[in-house]
Amino acid sequence: MMEAICIFTHDLGLLPEKAKGWKVTAHWFLQSLGLFAAGFGFIAVYYNKDLFSKPHFVSWHAWIGLATIGMTILQVGMGLGTKHAYWYRYFIKPVRIKNSHLALGIVTLFLSCSSLILGSASAWFQRESNASFAYVFMAVCILVHWLAALNTLSTHKKRLLGKAGED
Repeated sequence: MMEAICIFTHDLGLLPEKAKGWKVTAHWFLQSLGLFAAGFGFIAVYYNKDLFSKPHFVSWHAWIGLATIGMTILQVGMGLGTKHAYWYRYFIKPVRIKNSHLALGIVTLFLSCSSLILGSASAWFQRESNASFAYVFMAVCILVHWLAALNTLSTHKKRLLGKAGED
């Protein structure tokens, strides 16, 4: 999902020289893969808890993860709205839709980072991995998410501040 977020930056990404259309297609394809993986993980954990008669949604990790999946699904809707903004350009400016998608994406990124950190602080993760690995994982997770958010914000700074045209 990180690459899907950073794909629009000029100096990062798999497609630095490709046209915007290619980047948009790669963005939604990679985000769809990320949503599919998160959904598959959610279903696997839910099934496992049912199989062993364990309670559902009893930790912060579970609630933040559920909120992250919900926000990601909302982001899909916002992304479709962004992609097809010309359909309703007389009712709302396309740049507002794009800015809303970007802002909601940053919130979703924050939630996903929080979910990963809370998961690495869980008893299961601590039991199955080395304690120092858990702390390194948390630090790397924070760093990567922070860099992705900072990079995204710096790339779209003009549009967010209203100094750009109607993209």
